[in-house]
Amino acid sequence: MKQIPTGTLTFLFTDIEHSTMMWETHPDKMKIALKRHDEILREGIESHSGYIFKTVGDAFCAVFNSAIEGVLTAIELQRSLGNEQWDTTEIKVRMALHTGIAEERDGDYFGQTLNRTARLEAVGHGRQILISAPVKVLLSDCLPSEITLRELGNLKLKDLDRPEIIYQVEAPGIASHFPPLNTLKKTENNLPAQLTSFIGRKEEIRTILKLIENCKLLTLLGPGGVGKTRLCLRAAEGLLDDFKDGIWFVDLAVINTPEMVFSQIASALHIGTEINQNTELTVTSYLKNRKTLILLDNCEHLLTGCAEAADSILRNCQQVSIIATSREPLKIKGELTCEVPTMNLPEKDRINPEDLPSYDAANLFVERARLFDHGFTITEDNIATLVQICTWLDGLPIAIELAAEKVRTFTLSEILNRLKNRFRLLKSNEFNLMPRQKTLLALIDWSYNLLAEEEKKILVKLAVFPGRWDFETAELFCIEEVPIPISDTPCFFNFINGKDFPEHPEPDSLDCNGLDMDEILSSLIRKSMILKEKHGEKTIYRMLESIREYALGKLSSADSEKALRRRLLRCYTHQLENLELQIYKSLNPVPLEKELSLRIEGITNVMTVSLPDPESRIFIMRIVGSLYHYWNSYGLYREGFGWVETCLELPQCSENPVLKWKLLCSGGIFSSRIQKIQQGLAMSDEAMEISMNISSEPARAFALRVRGFLLYFIDNRAAMAALEKGIFLCEKYNLSFWLIPNLMNMGLVLIRERKLAEGLELIRKSYEMAKRYNQIHSIHVAMMNLGSIPLTTGEYEKGLFYLKEGIAVMEKAQDRLHLGLIRYNCGTVFRCLDRYEEAKKEFAIAFNLAEDMGFIQGKERALGNLALLSVLTENPQAAEELLKEALLSHTKRDLDDFDISYYTAIAFTFHRLGFDEIAAPWLFSLQESGKSWWDSFPLCDTQEIMQRLDVLKHSLPNDVYSRAADIGKQVDYDALIEKYNPFMDYI
Repeated sequence: MKQIPTGTLTFLFTDIEHSTMMWETHPDKMKIALKRHDEILREGIESHSGYIFKTVGDAFCAVFNSAIEGVLTAIELQRSLGNEQWDTTEIKVRMALHTGIAEERDGDYFGQTLNRTARLEAVGHGRQILISAPVKVLLSDCLPSEITLRELGNLKLKDLDRPEIIYQVEAPGIASHFPPLNTLKKTENNLPAQLTSFIGRKEEIRTILKLIENCKLLTLLGPGGVGKTRLCLRAAEGLLDDFKDGIWFVDLAVINTPEMVFSQIASALHIGTEINQNTELTVTSYLKNRKTLILLDNCEHLLTGCAEAADSILRNCQQVSIIATSREPLKIKGELTCEVPTMNLPEKDRINPEDLPSYDAANLFVERARLFDHGFTITEDNIATLVQICTWLDGLPIAIELAAEKVRTFTLSEILNRLKNRFRLLKSNEFNLMPRQKTLLALIDWSYNLLAEEEKKILVKLAVFPGRWDFETAELFCIEEVPIPISDTPCFFNFINGKDFPEHPEPDSLDCNGLDMDEILSSLIRKSMILKEKHGEKTIYRMLESIREYALGKLSSADSEKALRRRLLRCYTHQLENLELQIYKSLNPVPLEKELSLRIEGITNVMTVSLPDPESRIFIMRIVGSLYHYWNSYGLYREGFGWVETCLELPQCSENPVLKWKLLCSGGIFSSRIQKIQQGLAMSDEAMEISMNISSEPARAFALRVRGFLLYFIDNRAAMAALEKGIFLCEKYNLSFWLIPNLMNMGLVLIRERKLAEGLELIRKSYEMAKRYNQIHSIHVAMMNLGSIPLTTGEYEKGLFYLKEGIAVMEKAQDRLHLGLIRYNCGTVFRCLDRYEEAKKEFAIAFNLAEDMGFIQGKERALGNLALLSVLTENPQAAEELLKEALLSHTKRDLDDFDISYYTAIAFTFHRLGFDEIAAPWLFSLQESGKSWWDSFPLCDTQEIMQRLDVLKHSLPNDVYSRAADIGKQVDYDALIEKYNPFMDYI
């Protein structure tokens, strides 16, 4: 069976002219003629590698992998039909070809490409071959000399939102003279023909069409290369029916003085002007009573002239509307602006090839790449590289088009590698591009040269930020004349040791030589050099990566960049240590952590780049120490632990005992979450030794808190001893922020020793203290413990009471992290009570909260349990899909953190899906974990683990069962995922 073509294809539609009348007048002869017609078309199409996917009556629908094959086939078919001796009125067939992407389903095709092909075929005449502009573009280099294309105009087709430039194919042996096409009335315009297909932007076009209904001047704003002109032209095509006196495109890029704007408008309108004639008066008089749309393209270098021209036209010509494109507004009364974003990108690193049309940036790359390499295809093997290329280029259309041109020389992997020097790679040799469009460097040069000198200086400084930033950080960083004050020791250490003023003071003034950072940043945003994003009540800023790299290239030397990065690290040290202090001073940490999550990527990026610089390392160590709460709150334990290990290996670390003490304590907490207990204990021992060397009892209290927490996992008695010492020191020095978790951990130790009443009493005490001292984090952890502990005794309704109370508290506090965790625990309770629908709802809420925060571990937990619920409710297909997604996420993040609920859900799901040989090692691992962790299992799960193992003992061969037991006793869950997972092919 012939393979169905996919991708960017050329469609050929044919139809017999006046066939209905011929059937009425000559039915018998038409029957014979139609049979011969079908033979000619079928043989001609299939002999040229065409694929006939549909016939309707006497109409044929065929598809070709290349435009030239489609056109040559149509010519041959017309010659064969013309040479045939018909026994009735001559059979005249009209034909049309159009190129684009279509959705293939069950051997048929669907989508806009087919609609446009059908409309194009309907306006033609018998024996005529019509093609669209995209087909013409693909024919430009391969059309035989004897075949020519005659342009018939930019014509409106029925029911389509934009007109089509239509061409007639002319070749020896086929007819060339026909009546006018059967199109709708043509609106007068000078819209330039587009030689390449228009990709995506549906939402932006809808926005433009809606906005222009309610205003007379709409300015499309965006950085160079974002596609403002193409978008403007495409939107204008949809407005042709609304402006009876025409739509006129005015290209301002070719002029360089504001005084020439009216002359350029007059030229576009084909208005003759004489020497000494008032051009403004001539233009406004001509337009006065006309319903016209003017497109002013590339206004940014002629803002004054464009603003004056637009203002004059709109005041004097009531029926005229204007759409302008610019990198900043015209700033006249009545102007509406519309930001043109970069093209949308996949949020995931990897997508399926069939999902490609959903992402404009990737789709654009593929479309343009096929202009230079007709055999270019996207496969499972190279699609991840394509996504990386488009992401690295920020979805900027011109950068993507320049990169796509390189497929005739390089593979996608080679293009990605060469993008490390993007300005050298992204150049075009196309002769019909303007000079500033031929290279990415020239394009950004054009925008940069329009900036004021002060704006250039600030832009270059802001380029040192490798991610997002907020205004306060940018202002503090950019005004270099103002020193950034930080103390010799971290704020946190000063605070716990009772210093009166532990926080870093704010600078006395950020006013330096009249520099107004607010105004400069606003101007750079208006000029599309900086992008702003709204996140709730917070505004965050960033640069397109191409602009950032360009601006970095303007620094005078490598030393300048290094010095700026040092200042930025000092700035972050100042801010993050003060932020950490606010958390310890009993202020609500949740909004602070949420705000930090928006900037964390940039902070860690600048630390990574600065690590080789010895002078930067002291700041990096202090920043890592102050990020403990962020990494701990979002479950990013491995990331935090990795940074701690990196800092501990720096030679500067041993020279700064206070910093080393803080890093060791943070690393100890993280180690407990990633199965590195012994390493964590070694860290806590060293931290205690340092605290004694520096004579700081509060520092020793922190080290004891860490040690007690770690020992909880392996030795109840030793844990109790460390916690008691820590509690004593916390009470002595009034360290409530450590006393509360120490009491809570002691309660958990008592519960593990089956002293349930005493343990719960200590947890309730820690809860009451947390409320008294307004320790938000501890309040929420205590509430989760109060709700979760009854699960181990089977008191599910009691646990549910505490959990529902916790939900109300956490929703009020806007603590999404703990709200997600407590919702997850609610789902577990409902699952244990066999209330599956309620459990699904809770796990779904937990999943959405985790996804919104980027809390990957929380997403995995929810997915694993949703998979289990799907199989419990007899939906095995959904269970498999959810399980694949959970395992893929866990494998990609390469974490070995111990999450018993996640692994339990996976083991139960495998078993209930019938993967008994795979489930067995998992269940044995859970049984082995249970020797020290049964208090972490809901009672129903501990019972089910034992029941399932008993079932497997009787259902599996003895050797399989014994081997599973041996593997399970090793309790290596990462190995189980890799070796005992039926979905490994997917991950």
